[in-house]
Amino acid sequence: LMIEGGKAGRPVAGGILVGRAGDLLARIDAVGSDVSADRGAPLCLKDDQAIPFGMTQPTLRVSSLAVRGSGR
Repeated sequence: LMIEGGKAGRPVAGGILVGRAGDLLARIDAVGSDVSADRGAPLCLKDDQAIPFGMTQPTLRVSSLAVRGSGR
């Protein structure tokens, strides 16, 4: 969600984060307690094998970042 005026705003879709990963990590200013597994797990493909894997991560709040997209 986009945070606007200190309040949760509209969902963001189709955006691209612009910048360096290290700068983004340095701007994390809050970490939620809502850790959950990604249910849309992708597959790791090698030769003729496909193994599903997932990731877990809490909600993160970032003080500032640049987002580009179509605005749709």
